[in-house]
Amino acid sequence: MGESHKKKPIIPGNPTHDLAKFTSKLQYKDIPKVAIEHAKTCILDSLGNILYASTLPWCRILYQVIREEGGPSAVTCWGQPKRVSVTQAGLYNGTAGHGFELDDLHHLAGLHGGSVIIPASIAIAEHVGAGKR
Repeated sequence: MGESHKKKPIIPGNPTHDLAKFTSKLQYKDIPKVAIEHAKTCILDSLGNILYASTLPWCRILYQVIREEGGPSAVTCWGQPKRVSVTQAGLYNGTAGHGFELDDLHHLAGLHGGSVIIPASIAIAEHVGAGKR
């Protein structure tokens, strides 16, 4: 088949590479203040939802399963008394992020980013930071 019959990518270029390149050069001073304030509000909103959801039966059940599974005590399950592995904390905190159904929503993307991005980011930061204590 000739070149004209090849499928063209839906998104031209390499969006993952482009995003990584952009973020690797991004400096805090270059971010508009309004964006920083909005991000802080979104983070606090997500944390509040997660802490409330930690009191709900389905999150308590998941926490019990995680504790029974065992593993290193490295990272916080928000709203719970014991630390767990970094992957268990990501699972638990992400689940709790959706647990109350009032988590954030990006209307154009139809995406609840806070309950995925924030728990994973904080779990990894806590895990990496623990090695520097």
